[in-house]
Amino acid sequence: MTVTRGAVAPQVERRPQAEPARRPSTRLSRSTFTEGLTAIVLSGALLLGTAAAAAAVTQAGYNLDHAKHVLATTQDAEHRLEVQVATLQAPARLDAIATTQLGMTQPSTFDTVRAVPVQNAPAPKAHAAVIHIAAVNPGPGSVRALWAGLRTFVAHMR
Repeated sequence: MTVTRGAVAPQVERRPQAEPARRPSTRLSRSTFTEGLTAIVLSGALLLGTAAAAAAVTQAGYNLDHAKHVLATTQDAEHRLEVQVATLQAPARLDAIATTQLGMTQPSTFDTVRAVPVQNAPAPKAHAAVIHIAAVNPGPGSVRALWAGLRTFVAHMR
């Protein structure tokens, strides 16, 4: 290149230099981070819910087994008590107790007693009292006291 006087120097075009290539960023954008964190939290919640449901099913199974055991035990006890009641109510056993321990005997004759209803029974008087005195000998002098007490009682009833 030669330089001449008065000549205009040629203009050199300056091209913008290309920026050095950027390395890819290792940082996540805020939206990508938020979406990833949301996915992790939801996955954890689903796993926790699944574990809680499995624990509830297992507990229900244990409760069912316990209820079956209680039912079987109760039915066995009921059966033993039914056998015991049948044994205690056996006629031969009751007959033996009545004759040996209570001194009862078999009746020689059987009589039938029939209750006859009273026709047109009189209505009881107001404050009326009927006192039956059995043949009791409580001792000397006490019959008079009993009689005096009865007289006072009947006098107050009228």
